[in-house]
Amino acid sequence: MGKKISNSVLYAHSAKEIWTELNERFGQSNGTSLFQVQKEFWSLAQGSTNITCYYAKAKRLWDELGSLLVLPACSCNVVDTIIKFQHDQKLNLIFNESYTTIRGGTLTMKPLPSVAQAYSFLIREEKQRELHNVPYFNGGSIHLD
Repeated sequence: MGKKISNSVLYAHSAKEIWTELNERFGQSNGTSLFQVQKEFWSLAQGSTNITCYYAKAKRLWDELGSLLVLPACSCNVVDTIIKFQHDQKLNLIFNESYTTIRGGTLTMKPLPSVAQAYSFLIREEKQRELHNVPYFNGGSIHLD
């Protein structure tokens, strides 16, 4: 917290009082926050970044969405269905077009792997690709003039 902001709550009586005041001043409504995070989530693309950076960004967005979308507590299987749907969406998001072979193999597994396991598969695939892109040296002599 910056010095100017901390000075404005310096004499609060409790952490709850500080939190309430700061939330009233700076907090966004859940609707606005949810819209912004969902927009960023659905526009997420790996592009030229490696799988580690891409996964870290996706995981941050999933966690943020999870904190904004609080599911009601109930004993019915609707919540389980929603959680499975969210899991399946996360799996589909991390398998972009450059991973079609591993995506096909992974998404046919029963049961589906966790997102962390799928990420592990992608890391291994990326490392294999890096090995295949290393220039080959045939051991011949090099002449420098």
